[in-house]
Amino acid sequence: GQVSTWRGTGLIFPPDWVRYELDVDLDGDGSVDVTYSDDPASVPGASGAASDPLGPVTIMFQGSRLETATGLPLPGTQGPWRPFVSANAGPSLNNDAVTGFRFQLLFNTGDYPDAVVMRLRVTARG
Repeated sequence: GQVSTWRGTGLIFPPDWVRYELDVDLDGDGSVDVTYSDDPASVPGASGAASDPLGPVTIMFQGSRLETATGLPLPGTQGPWRPFVSANAGPSLNNDAVTGFRFQLLFNTGDYPDAVVMRLRVTARG
């Protein structure tokens, strides 16, 4: 697996975290085979959340209030790892009043040795 660097919104106040969309190429041919989202009703053709450990990839998010000048977490503001961005899906970044996040990807290389994450989009309103 891997963990990203912190991604900030540039906002002073926490936004409303809307959803994520994760595009995955299952066979390594360079084309997106599946899009996962924690709000699939808003993303045409999307599967549900990338939270099945038997699937090609799982994703988790950790939020924090970020210092606007440095983009680094303010001390004591990091929340727990959450499976969702959307509040409608379950425990999400919205539970933590955060202005930024990082994400963790875990790959199921045994069943999907050629899977590649092509793109992650996180939508917030603020």
